Amino acid sequence: MLNPDFGPLKGGTEVYIKGNNFKPFDASHDVNNTNDTFCDFGKLGKTKAYPVSQVLIKCTSPPNNFNPPLVSTMLKVTLNNQNVSNPLEFVFFNPPGLSEVTPLRGPTTGGTVV
Repeated sequence: MLNPDFGPLKGGTEVYIKGNNFKPFDASHDVNNTNDTFCDFGKLGKTKAYPVSQVLIKCTSPPNNFNPPLVSTMLKVTLNNQNVSNPLEFVFFNPPGLSEVTPLRGPTTGGTVV
C-alpha cells in the first residue's frame, strides 16, 4: 500500500510503502541492505529508500520531466538493487496555478470570501 499514492509532477512527495521484511538486517552475517534499498519509479528512475520498520519504507518521488508528462508509473521497491517487489501505481498530477486573487486584503480575524 502506498501513502500517498499520488503527487505533483515536480516530485518531492514523501511516499510511505507498507509491506513486510523491509529490514532484513543480520549483523551476525554482515547483511545490511541500507545502501541498496531504493524505490524504482520505472522510466523516472530510482530514489533512495529508507526502511522505517519491518513493515514500512519511505522514499521521495522524482520529478516527472517527460514531455508530455507520464500520468502514472508503477513503483517497485528493491532491497538489494536487483530484485524488485510487486508494482503499485503512483499517479502524477499538475497542481493548479493561480493567476488572480480578489480581494487582495482582509481582516486579520478572517471570514473574507475570496
